Amino acid sequence: ETTEWRRKCDINGMMSDPAWLEKERKCRHLLMYDFLGTDKFGRPVMVERVGLWSIPNILDATKDDPDAFLMLHCMACEIMLRMERPVDALDSRGQVIIMDCKGLSVRHLSPRLAKVFGGLATNDAAHYPDTLAHIFVVNAPYLFSALAKLISPFMDPDTYSKVHVCCGLPDELLNCIGADCL
Repeated sequence: ETTEWRRKCDINGMMSDPAWLEKERKCRHLLMYDFLGTDKFGRPVMVERVGLWSIPNILDATKDDPDAFLMLHCMACEIMLRMERPVDALDSRGQVIIMDCKGLSVRHLSPRLAKVFGGLATNDAAHYPDTLAHIFVVNAPYLFSALAKLISPFMDPDTYSKVHVCCGLPDELLNCIGADCL
């Protein structure tokens, strides 16, 4: 099923298309994400500054072309899958996501936004299974629990078990990532 989906969506073509690559770079600014390198286990690390998102801009981007937004998300997944790993990597497939929630507020509690990101999570479960090693939610305000309740029905239980929430920077993150990567 995933092989057919990849062919139908032309994932490999998008990953070499200059126009799509430029759109993905712009998406990094919209969603405030970037790739930090690899952690102590050789897994790619991405940080996303969720608390700094401009919710109206994200909602506009998803409204204009939700399929393109999904494909841009898939490109970010592909970048992490294709990142060069150390020869002695202990995890050849896993990825680590750090979601920095500093600045998170009630404006992030949009049902439409939850639906969009629920669709992304569903796509990830179908076509990028077993790629997530950890999601570290850092600088999480109390409000995060409400946001987590909105997205948890869309997440696979195994994936949700890999989510680590902390109001600061957890020692577990530093042990996994290493201070050099941060």
